[in-house]
Amino acid sequence: MLGHAPFCFAKKLYLCSRFELSERRCSQKFYQIMDALLPFSIPVSGLKEGVHRYAFQVDEAFFAAFEGSLLKRAAVEVDLELDKRPSLLLLTFRMQGWIEVECDRCLGAFQLPLEEEHELMVKYAEEVSDQAEVMYIRRDAFELNLAKQVYDFLHLSIPMHTTHDLVEQACDPEMLRYLRDTEEAEEKQTKPNDIPAEGVWDALKDIFK
Repeated sequence: MLGHAPFCFAKKLYLCSRFELSERRCSQKFYQIMDALLPFSIPVSGLKEGVHRYAFQVDEAFFAAFEGSLLKRAAVEVDLELDKRPSLLLLTFRMQGWIEVECDRCLGAFQLPLEEEHELMVKYAEEVSDQAEVMYIRRDAFELNLAKQVYDFLHLSIPMHTTHDLVEQACDPEMLRYLRDTEEAEEKQTKPNDIPAEGVWDALKDIFK
């Protein structure tokens, strides 16, 4: 048993090192996400009534903070107008820039110009919740992070069909040719042997003669 002690110790040390490395990577990822989303926090506690304005920048780091995001690259300026009233907050988001989307026809990426305006009403409630156009926060909330709302608004701005026609550009001809050849090859493999109906009946007649 003593002969296996160094091996056991080395194994434990290896596992501990792996755990520490994994924990360190998780910490790094956490801080990267925080760095990307913290700029979208605005103070609400002690904010005077009236109109206040804020500005945010959306780029690759912003979308990297959301797992499974359809958007990966963008350069969008977000101007926020906050109108604080006694019982609610009225938020107006004005977005301008571009988002990178994929062409439905040739699968190529292109920059789609973006100019959107969205409104959000924030009300006070006992429990925090988020709906389509109304957000509920506690009256004693210190700040309000709007990263998720900006993320949702940007994804809602993606058209149902995205092709290079939207930006008056041509699709990649080589990719179109490849996709067409692939589709034709798949059709040939899956296409059943066509036998005319008359031929089937003639064959049956021969059998029962």
